[in-house]
Amino acid sequence: MRLYVGALGFYTVDQGLATSPVAMPTVGKGIAPLTGLPSSRSTSGAIVVKIDNSPKARPQAGLDVADVVIEQEVEGGITRLAAIFQSSAPERIGPVRSARSTDISFLSALGRPGLVYSGANDVFDTLIIGQEQVRNYSASRFGGYWRDTSRRAPSNLYTSMSQFSMRATPPPAWFHFGAGSTNEGAATSSFVVNFPSTSITWTWNGIGWDRAQDGRNHTSESGAVLQATNVVVAQVAVVDSGLKDPTGAVVPEFVWAGEGPAAVFTNGRRIDGRWIRPTLADPAVLVDAAGGVIELAPGSTWVELTRGLP
Repeated sequence: MRLYVGALGFYTVDQGLATSPVAMPTVGKGIAPLTGLPSSRSTSGAIVVKIDNSPKARPQAGLDVADVVIEQEVEGGITRLAAIFQSSAPERIGPVRSARSTDISFLSALGRPGLVYSGANDVFDTLIIGQEQVRNYSASRFGGYWRDTSRRAPSNLYTSMSQFSMRATPPPAWFHFGAGSTNEGAATSSFVVNFPSTSITWTWNGIGWDRAQDGRNHTSESGAVLQATNVVVAQVAVVDSGLKDPTGAVVPEFVWAGEGPAAVFTNGRRIDGRWIRPTLADPAVLVDAAGGVIELAPGSTWVELTRGLP
C-alpha cells in the first residue's frame, strides 16, 4: 500500500480538536437539519454523492436540489463537489466521481450517512471503508449506477437517490438558522473564490447567490443557474496526502477540523469570523469576531474549502 501521510485518517471521531464558545445548533421537529426548512423528510438519513466538476461534467444533475454542497480542491487545482441530500431525493444525480481523504473531514458530522462515489485508489478507499459510521456505496462494490451514453467516460456515471437505503440516522443540525444577518457585516453584491485552476463568482440576486464558474453561469441540466441561499468560505489547513496522480501532481488533503478563518455570505452581506469543529463528529459552528453565533438564512448552503479567504 502506498504511503499515506495526511492527518484526517489518523484522527478519531471523538478526538478533541477545538473548543466552541457557543452551543451546537439544533432544529425543531419537522425541520430539515441541513436547511432549516420544514420538511417531510426531516428524520431521513443523509446521502453524500461525490460529483465531477470538470468542464466535461457540466452541467451536472442534482446540485440544484442538494441541501449542502461542499467544494474541495483536488489534484491539478480543479475542484470536486460533495452534494449532500437529506430533504430531497432526486432521481438523477451526477456525474459521480471518486472519493478523496478530504471527505473524512465532514462525513462523521452527518450522523450515519451514506457515501456514493465511483471508487478511489486503494489507499483512499481503505481510509473511507474504515469510517465505521459511514454506509459505503462505492460503485466498485455496489449497484445502482448507470452510464449515460450521450457523454464520455469518466464523466458519465449517474445514480438516483432511490437506489440507496435511507436507514441511516439523520444528521444533526449543521448551522444556526434564523432570520440571518441583516445588519451585521458589510453589504456585498458579489465575490470571487479562486482555486488554482478554476474561479468561482457568486452574485447576490436579491434572494440568494447565483454561481458562475470561469466566467460562465454554472447551470443545472435544466438550464437554470445554480443558486445558494448561503455561501460559507472556510480557510482550512492543507497537507500533502502522500499520494500523486498519474501526472505526478500531489493529491492534497484539506483538513476541515479544529478551527480557522471563515467568511459567511448570507442575505446579501459578508460576515467575517471563524469556523470551529470541536471533533470530527461535530458540524462547523460559525462565530463572528466577537464570538457570537452567525445565523444563516434557512435554505441551501455551499461550503467552499479553500487555502485563503476571498
